Amino acid sequence: MTHVDEPALEDEATARLFEAAVQRARGTSFGVLMLLPMAALTGWMWFSTPVLAVFMAGALLVMMWQLLTHWMPGGSRWPAAARRLLEDEPWRETNATVLDTRGTVLALPSGEHVRVHGLPAPAREVAVRAGRVWTVGPDAAGWLAVRVDGLHTPWPAQQIAARNAEPAAPTAEPVTTIWVRRLVREARGTLWLALLAAIGFVLLTVFAHADLWLVAAAVAIGAVGVAAAAWQVRHVARLRPVGPWQRADATVSSWTNRMQGRADGTIAVRFPDGHRYTAHLEGVPVDLFANAWREETLWVAGNGVVGFPDYSVIALAYLTPES
Repeated sequence: MTHVDEPALEDEATARLFEAAVQRARGTSFGVLMLLPMAALTGWMWFSTPVLAVFMAGALLVMMWQLLTHWMPGGSRWPAAARRLLEDEPWRETNATVLDTRGTVLALPSGEHVRVHGLPAPAREVAVRAGRVWTVGPDAAGWLAVRVDGLHTPWPAQQIAARNAEPAAPTAEPVTTIWVRRLVREARGTLWLALLAAIGFVLLTVFAHADLWLVAAAVAIGAVGVAAAAWQVRHVARLRPVGPWQRADATVSSWTNRMQGRADGTIAVRFPDGHRYTAHLEGVPVDLFANAWREETLWVAGNGVVGFPDYSVIALAYLTPES
């Protein structure tokens, strides 16, 4: 972790999550450029090589879904501006009022208004309740990087004309409830996409008069995709905490980074009653390790959900008692 006066990218969690955001932004921009030629190629192949056209159509469906999921305004320009800012400047704690507008618009003490692109609803709720965010910038073009308490992902933001709106009011729901509901909704959307794509994939092979082995392969591929999506729905549904949260002292030795801001590792936890456990975590948000390391604390619910309920940072863990 960094000191307050060190550049933001000196923080390992910020650096990892920024690179993940850059990959998503650039992948989205590249995908938009590829959609039209891929669609044209698919149409041409339908008349010349229908079997390959079927595979191209499936790839187009998946790409379109990913583009809709990861679309970020300013995706081609913000990463370069943000990298310069994050390499030179530290995160600054900034008082901010979230306005009751569509999207996330922040009113800063200086009178400037800033629109934050792509900020999830649970993260927005954290900013509403905290009354502050962390910022880097702006640059000469008005670009900033913004993050909220407990999360280290830099979100793209840009100065805008002042908006006439009242402050947003906090909801009565726990942040974790909002976060899990969002994850379940996204997972169910992916499941429906997988199901429709599988049905369409099979129908296309049938209408293309493909060989029986190709139809069978389409069925098998579709079934695997649907099964994987269904497993993800069940997995995120298990993140609903059961029972009250319990605070525990936490010791983080290290973690292994995966792609897309995920990590594997273990955290030693000790409850106030003296019981000690090792929390084994796989593919969980990097923010969970970073917060546990910084705060030397981890919160645990009765069903093995661990995290930070006020930060919308939660994950499933396998708790092993220490002898």
